[in-house]
Amino acid sequence: MPSSLLTLHDACAAIDARVQVLGVEQVLVASALGRVAADPVVAVEQVPGFDNSAMDGYAVRSSDTTGAPVTLPVSGEARAGRPSAQALRAGGAMRISTGAVLPAGADAVVRSELAESSGDALIGLRAAVPAGSDVRRAGEEIAEGGVLVGAGTEIGPIEIGALAAAGVEALACRRRPRVAIVVTGDELTGAGKPLAPGGVRDSNRSMLQALVEARGAQVVSSQAAPDQARAVTAAIVTALERADLILTCGGISVGPHDHVRSALASAGVELVFAGVALAPGRPAAFGLDQDGRPVLGLPGNPLSALVAFRLLAEPALHRLTGGSSAARKVTAAAVLPLARRPGRTRAIPCRIGGEGATPVAVAGHGPTAALGADGLALVAPGEGFVARGAPVEVALF
Repeated sequence: MPSSLLTLHDACAAIDARVQVLGVEQVLVASALGRVAADPVVAVEQVPGFDNSAMDGYAVRSSDTTGAPVTLPVSGEARAGRPSAQALRAGGAMRISTGAVLPAGADAVVRSELAESSGDALIGLRAAVPAGSDVRRAGEEIAEGGVLVGAGTEIGPIEIGALAAAGVEALACRRRPRVAIVVTGDELTGAGKPLAPGGVRDSNRSMLQALVEARGAQVVSSQAAPDQARAVTAAIVTALERADLILTCGGISVGPHDHVRSALASAGVELVFAGVALAPGRPAAFGLDQDGRPVLGLPGNPLSALVAFRLLAEPALHRLTGGSSAARKVTAAAVLPLARRPGRTRAIPCRIGGEGATPVAVAGHGPTAALGADGLALVAPGEGFVARGAPVEVALF
């Protein structure tokens, strides 16, 4: 294990190189929200499935309008879900609804507002209508067998709609990661219990559980252990038996009551790194057990825990599912000058607005330090400042 601090880039690279992608299972499209496609998903059916009208109006033969202005007799109707059984007669028009099958013989649609109605049986057209006007052709969005979703794509509401439209019932997804959380500290007090002198609420566990679930993973175990080596080791051993990824929070530094590193060693976890050139989040650690199961040690300070989760644990979750976290970063202009820190990347909670990235006006590193933030502005190590208006990378929450 390297004794010096790893850069944030090198720490992420170490995680990416060692975390193994999970297995595959079939998931119904309706239940696939937040899952990651394991393979490309192709359309079972073409979309649209047939030539249809893009507008309410009248189906016509374009050749019948070339001598415009013209008057055409109207007969029959094509409705969405109820195609006309009759072909369009030469020299005539047929009422048609948006989404309805284009009747045989028609090659264009005249929008209702462009047709001058003369009773129920006649329409007048002042201008010729070109072939294909306001017609959606079969398969113009996606052909049967065309790729809808690539491997590694996180399935969102839009993907679900597209897959359902193309007749896909189920798809191969990476298994949902199972995550175990172990928080440590004699001072931690659960909700609804009276605070003893020196006690603090067990807020990190609630926050981490929410973060894990928001990233599409499943929390299978959530434990709080006192600052006792035996208790911490037992909690970690239990977590390793249940999960694909273990998150510890607190006790990862080198103080006399910090037992996580020694407990990890006792549980057969070999650390790859312990310490990242990150502020806050410096004590963060990463290792693997004998079966290659990843363990991330997060600092106990609430803001540090949030920063380490977003910048280290979230990429590990994406790696488990074969996805990518690159899309969850944006570049924005710094609204205020942002101080650099020699030797460490600064992670500053910020809001994203029309002007750019603005640090949230909350002091300290406690549970409220990131309230109102949309992400973390990542300020590269160095001297001086990121100037106002200069670009800064933001890792979105």
